[in-house]
Amino acid sequence: MQDVRAQLAQTFIAHKADLGPEAAFASDQAILESVDAITDALLRGLTTALTEGDADWLSRHAWFIELVAGMLEDALGEPLE
Repeated sequence: MQDVRAQLAQTFIAHKADLGPEAAFASDQAILESVDAITDALLRGLTTALTEGDADWLSRHAWFIELVAGMLEDALGEPLE
């Protein structure tokens, strides 16, 4: 299994433009150094979006939701339903 932090970093680099204007122009190294902060911000955003029913946020960040779901499935060894 790929290291979780490496998988997060790789995905964040691929989705820099989706992380906002500051991240869009950040170097890959800066993203690597900010994986924990980015993950925290996205998880907080996800919690807020789910609580408030923010369909726009959920749609814009579907790639993150799919990543988290896939990581959970890998950890549990079975698909989430």
